[in-house]
Amino acid sequence: MRKLNLFVFCLVLVAMSVGSVAAQGDTPFEKKDPFIVGYSVYDMQQPYWQEYARGVEEAATDAGAEFVLSDQKSSQETQVSGSLDLINQGISALVVSPVQPSALPASIDAAHEAKIPVIIGDVGAEGDYDAFVLSDNYEGGKLAAQYVVDQLSDVEGTKQVLVIELHPGSAVGEERAKGFADEIALHDDFEIVASLNGNDTVQGGYQVTQDTLSANPELAAIYATNDPEAIGAAQALKAAGLNGVDDVLLVGFNGDAPALELIEAGEMAATIRQDPYGQGRAAVEAAITLLDGGSIEYSDADSRSIYFPVDVVTADNVAEFMSGEATEEPAGESAFEKKDPFIVGYSVYDMQQPYWQEYARGVEEASADAGAEFVLSDQKSSQETQVSGSLDLINQGISALVVSPVQPSALPASIDAAHEAKIPVIIGDVGAEGDYDAFVLSDNYEGGKLAAQYVVDQLSDVEGTKQVLVIELHPGSAVGEERAKGFADEIALHDDFEIVASLNGNDTVQGGYQVTQDTLSANPELAAIYATNDPEAIGAAQALKAAGLNGVDDVLLVGFNGDAPALELIEAGEMAATIRQDPYGQGRAAVEAAITLLDGGSIEYSDADSRSIFFPVDVVTADNVADFMS
Repeated sequence: MRKLNLFVFCLVLVAMSVGSVAAQGDTPFEKKDPFIVGYSVYDMQQPYWQEYARGVEEAATDAGAEFVLSDQKSSQETQVSGSLDLINQGISALVVSPVQPSALPASIDAAHEAKIPVIIGDVGAEGDYDAFVLSDNYEGGKLAAQYVVDQLSDVEGTKQVLVIELHPGSAVGEERAKGFADEIALHDDFEIVASLNGNDTVQGGYQVTQDTLSANPELAAIYATNDPEAIGAAQALKAAGLNGVDDVLLVGFNGDAPALELIEAGEMAATIRQDPYGQGRAAVEAAITLLDGGSIEYSDADSRSIYFPVDVVTADNVAEFMSGEATEEPAGESAFEKKDPFIVGYSVYDMQQPYWQEYARGVEEASADAGAEFVLSDQKSSQETQVSGSLDLINQGISALVVSPVQPSALPASIDAAHEAKIPVIIGDVGAEGDYDAFVLSDNYEGGKLAAQYVVDQLSDVEGTKQVLVIELHPGSAVGEERAKGFADEIALHDDFEIVASLNGNDTVQGGYQVTQDTLSANPELAAIYATNDPEAIGAAQALKAAGLNGVDDVLLVGFNGDAPALELIEAGEMAATIRQDPYGQGRAAVEAAITLLDGGSIEYSDADSRSIFFPVDVVTADNVADFMS
C-alpha cells in the first residue's frame, strides 16, 4: 500500500507539470490531432468487459478516432499506471472502468491538466470525473427480487434466500444487493438467510452456495450479484443433485453469454442483463459532447451519472439476447490466447492410479516439448476438487487446460470459465459434457468388441454354454458404458455365450474382488470375466486366487487399460489379457490439440459431431506382454 500511495503521489506531481491551467474562457478540453480515445478497462479476461471495450472501440471508430486500450487485469496499480500511460500517448478522451475507484482522483487530475475529459464506465466513481456511465444497479436488484417473489408466490411457508455479494467495497455490488434486499423486505414470507461475499468469481459462487446449502437445505432461491458467481452457484447446485430452475431458483446479474447458455439449458432461471456494449458507446459519446463544447444530459446531475436500463432475461426471452452473442468477439481475433508465461494446466482424475500417472506424464512431456510450463491439480477422485482445482488452474493464468474429469456433468461451468479467459479446454478420457474444444479418448466400444472376440476365440473349444461376468465401471461412466456395450454386442453374436451378470465394480480393486466373489458363489461354472478397467480385473484375479482358481486356465480373465500391475499379472500367468490403452499418447495428443487451437489452427477430429479424437487399443496377452512392459 505504501508503494502504491507513493506511486499515486508521483502521478499527482506529473499531473501538475503536464501543462498550465487553461486561460479564462478557453474550453476545458481539447480534441488533438491525431484524435485518440483511450480506454482503461477492468479486466479483458471477463466477457462483460470485452463487450464494454467493443462498445468503446466501435463508438471511437464511428467518430473518426483511433482507439487504444490498457488492460488493468484486476490490478489497482495497473489501473493507475495504465491510465497515466494513455494520457502520455496524447489521447483526447479517457474512459476508465476502475478496479479501485478510490485510486481515480489523481488520474482524473492528470487528465484534466492535459485537457482530457474523463468518463467513468461502471464499477464506481470518485474524484472530479466528468460523467459516470452505469446500469441502474439498485433497480436491477429490485427487478431480481420481484422476479423471485413472482416465481415462488405459490410456494407455502417462508422462502429462504441466499444473496451472493460482490467483493467488499464494490459500489455497484452494494446497490445490487440493497435493491434486492429492500424489495424482499416488503414480503413477509421471504427471508434472506445469508448474504455472503462470492468475490466476483465462479469459484466464490460455488463455495458460498455449497456452504449455504449445507446449513440451509430448504433453500428456495439464490440471487448472485454477478453472473460468474451465478455460474458457480449453478455448478454447486448440480453437484448437490439440484436444478437452478425447479429446485432452487437461481438469478444472476450481467447477462454474460455463459449465463444465457445456462438459462437456455434450463439450469438457471434468470439474469438481470446489463448492456456493456451500449454503455461503452455512451461513454465515448459523452466524451465527444464535452470535446465539442456541449453539455451532457445526466440521469442524476448531482452524481453526474448516466443510467442505463436493465432487463430480466428468462427462458421466455433468452433467444432474443443470445442472437447477438456471435458478435462478441472482434472479427479476426483468435478465440484463444497464448499467454506469457506459457503454462499448460492438467486437472487429473486421481494420481494414485497408474493409468492417470501415465496420462499426466504425457501431458507434462508434451508441454515441455512445446516450451510450456506444466501445473497439475489432482482431483483425488473428488468431483468437488475437480471443480475447485480447475478454477484454481484458470486463476493461475494458464494458456491451455486439460481435464480428465471425475464427473463429466460438472464440466460445463469450468469450461465456460476457461473460455472467458481465452483458454481452450481439452477433455482427456472418462467423459465429456459442455462446450469443450476436443475430447481425446480410446475407442472404447471397439476395445469392448476386441475383448469379446478374444474371449470367444480362446473358449471356442469349450463345450456347452459359456457363462460370462462383466464388471462395469461406476454408473454414469460414458467410457465404461461404451466398453460394456462393445463387449455385449459382440458376445450377443455367439449363441454359446451368456452374460450371467453385469455388475458395478466401482472402478476399484475392492469392487472387482467383491463382484467376482459374489458371482462365483451364484455361478460356480463361470467361464470368463471381463472387467472394464484393470483395477477391477486385479480385484477379480485376487478373488479367483482366493477361490483356488486361475485367471487363465480356470476362468478366463480380461481387463481394460494396460496398467503396469495388470501386465505383471499377465506375465505371471494369473490373468489372460487386457485391452491396452495409450494414456501417455493421449496426454500428448491433448496438449497438441490445445496448441493447435492456440495457434489459430483447426483440429482433425475422428468424429466431428462429438469433437472426439479416438486412440486405437491393443489386446495384450502372454504372447506380447513383454513388448509393452519394456
